[in-house]
Amino acid sequence: MSNQNNLIPGILLLLGGLIVGGVLGYQLCNFDKTLPKRQAALDDFQRLNQLTKQVIDGIKHLNAEEVESLRTALEENSVKFTDIITKQHQYESQLNTSSFYMSIVFALITAAGMIVSAFILKKQQHDNPDDACDDDAYEAYPLLAKEIKRIRKRKEKIDKALQPLIPRLYECKKVIDELEPQEPRLLWYREQLEQAADRHERGRLHAGCEREFGDGSPFQLLGKLDQCRRDKQKIIERKENIMRTLASDIRKIVIDGNNLCHVDTQFVKFAILDVLVPALLQEYAVTIIFDPGFDFKVKLTKEQIAKRYESATVEITPNGRKADDLIMLAASDERAWILSSDRFVDYAGDSAIREKRLIQPTIMENRIYLTALDMNLEFRH
Repeated sequence: MSNQNNLIPGILLLLGGLIVGGVLGYQLCNFDKTLPKRQAALDDFQRLNQLTKQVIDGIKHLNAEEVESLRTALEENSVKFTDIITKQHQYESQLNTSSFYMSIVFALITAAGMIVSAFILKKQQHDNPDDACDDDAYEAYPLLAKEIKRIRKRKEKIDKALQPLIPRLYECKKVIDELEPQEPRLLWYREQLEQAADRHERGRLHAGCEREFGDGSPFQLLGKLDQCRRDKQKIIERKENIMRTLASDIRKIVIDGNNLCHVDTQFVKFAILDVLVPALLQEYAVTIIFDPGFDFKVKLTKEQIAKRYESATVEITPNGRKADDLIMLAASDERAWILSSDRFVDYAGDSAIREKRLIQPTIMENRIYLTALDMNLEFRH
């Protein structure tokens, strides 16, 4: 009986050892199975991290301080992950201690939280690109979020401006592809018709042209081909102008004040500026430059005019200087564009004119059209 009693502690100890060993073995197996997945997740995050760096480096209009701020935030994340991986390798050499499991769990929770945040952002951009910048997913990178919003808005404007051009462009391309290879034959028919001796000969040629091209008049077909060529070239030029303007990173509009106070030769005072400046201020910094003596002309002081457009910068050119000189100076920055009907032919060497940073409005029937900025405003005078 005593021998049996002496066996009981041994059996219990053996069972306890088996249970503990089984639990530890199960945990080790699970750890070994999930290690590749966790490492893959970390690799994915690092790739996302690298992609974000490339995006930041590609945004040329961020100043150096903003870029460095974003890069610092990314580097801090990289350091955190490096620490986690280092601790993980240290713990792997101490698998016989139970503290390893709790430590690796906390490390993985920290890593998972950061990875999940990154993938939520990535997935949100993919699933709902229009709203991806409108919630807290980007709060870690507010400057990047702001720039992405600006880029998306410019793209929407480009799409809207190009949409009316696309059908005619495709139509012209189709006609050119169909008729251009046949142009020598059409020219031959036209030449023969011009030299035909009588109407019977002309009738025979018209009939031949009808059989070949479905139209008996080579003159009309050649005219259609020439028109499509001209239209295609105009559309391409207009498309390039739209892309050049809307795709540019415009931050500041410099308004030729006196120019926008006239419709042809009629002086309309502030009628146009009163609707134009508030609309522009929603997206851009605005500077208005008037000719010398403008304040006397409208019987207002510079301060009174400035108060009329409180969020804009208002300048009245000093006597003895030209307003155009100040306009060129104010638009010397590559992100500043001039708004004026003037072509500034005497300033072809200035950067704004040389780089074609000039927006020319169209004014018709109490409306001002700024196609380059996708604006169409009504004014009264």
